[in-house]
Amino acid sequence: MSESNENELLSRLNSPMALIREGGRFGVKGAGRIIRNTILFGLTNAVLVIYALFRDFQSESAVRQLPIVLLVLAIGVAATAFVGFKSYQAMLLNAFGVIYGQLSETFRNLCGSIIDKFASATGNSETDFMRVIQSQLSRIPRFLQRIALFFFKRLPLGEMAIDINNEIKAGNQEVAQDKLYAAVDEKITAFFDGNNMRWVLWFFALNVIVQLIIIRSFIG
Repeated sequence: MSESNENELLSRLNSPMALIREGGRFGVKGAGRIIRNTILFGLTNAVLVIYALFRDFQSESAVRQLPIVLLVLAIGVAATAFVGFKSYQAMLLNAFGVIYGQLSETFRNLCGSIIDKFASATGNSETDFMRVIQSQLSRIPRFLQRIALFFFKRLPLGEMAIDINNEIKAGNQEVAQDKLYAAVDEKITAFFDGNNMRWVLWFFALNVIVQLIIIRSFIG
């Protein structure tokens, strides 16, 4: 990806509609999934609301169950909004993944500057290590700061601080840099590999089952 395309993609990360419309040309996947999931849940829950109304008016009871119908409507709207949001979130993570694929050297250099700074730090505890990381992150673009800090915080920094400090004392700063980069890269790669929407199918089934149980139990 060229630098201009990269900057264009970054500018769209804060605009949901722009990312959905134009993400495909940057290699970002997920726009179709957002539309499919929203339509699937929206139409299904609309049918369930109509079914609840139909059952209510077909009921022999003189008391209308409007609160139950409204509950079915509220659950349907909430479920549809939740799936739409999670689908967009997955697309956003995919966009970050595309960006990271182009910035691996930037992250490697970042790890190198962290090691250099840590080597000259007065302390070698986990707190000192995180302080050095945060100070170095402040030198990169803001969007990268958030991503990098998210993953650095998920590393076993206490163990790494000891291990890296031992490598630094042995004069192996390049080895220390490679270890830090490998740990960060492993976390990031695993995170993006796990970015999927397989849970939507069972959530869809759960949505339908719960709605039908409510309708049959309280309306008839």
